[in-house]
Amino acid sequence: MRYPRAKDALAKVTRDCELDDRRELVRLICAIPLASPKKEPLVAGRTDRSLRDLPKRIRNWADEIERVNRSSFLNPKHLTKIARAGSDSAFLRKPLNLILHTPESAARTAINFERLPKILRLYADCLREWLPLFKLLGRHGFRPQVMGILSLMKFVRDRCKRPRYEQIATLLEAAFEAAGNPRSFGADDLRKLKKNNVMLWLLIHPEVFSSSSIP
Repeated sequence: MRYPRAKDALAKVTRDCELDDRRELVRLICAIPLASPKKEPLVAGRTDRSLRDLPKRIRNWADEIERVNRSSFLNPKHLTKIARAGSDSAFLRKPLNLILHTPESAARTAINFERLPKILRLYADCLREWLPLFKLLGRHGFRPQVMGILSLMKFVRDRCKRPRYEQIATLLEAAFEAAGNPRSFGADDLRKLKKNNVMLWLLIHPEVFSSSSIP
C-alpha cells in the first residue's frame, strides 16, 4: 500500500489474525470501491410491486398442482405403478426416463410431487411475511457498496472482537484512493452507516437477532 497510515492500520487489524484472514480482509477492502454505490432491486428484473404479488401467485400455483395431483390420470402415485409394471424407461424422454428407471426412484418422485403444494404454500407464507421487513432498508434500498463496507466491518469485528472503526476508515480511504476515486471516511461515518442500514446489518449479522443490542 502506498498510503502510509494504511500499513499501520492493516497491521493493527490483522495482528492476531491468521494468514487466510488477512487475505480475506484485503480482498474485502479491494472489492468495495469496485462495487456499485447505486440502489439495486431486491431481485433483478422484479419491481417491488411484482414481488409483493408473488406470494399470492405461488399459492395459486400450489392450488393448481394440488388439483392436478388429485386427477385420476395424473396422480403421482401412478408413477410407482408404472415403474413396477416394467415399462422400458429407455424409450422415454427426460426426466421421465430417470424417474421411472426403478420403482424406488418413482416412489421418491411421487412423494416430492405430493409434498410440492404444501412446500409452495409454506414458501409463499414466509415470503409474504419476510418482504415487509425490507422496508427497513429505507429510501436508499440495497446498495452493494454499502453491503461491502458492512461486511468488512463485520469481518473485522468478528476477528478482532472490537469494531476498529478508525482503522477500517483508514483502510477504506486507501482503497478508494488506489481505485482512483478518493473518498473521505471517519469512524463516525462508519457508525452512522451501520445505524442507518439496520436491515443490511441484520442480513450479514443474523446473531444480533438474539442480542439485546448491536455493539
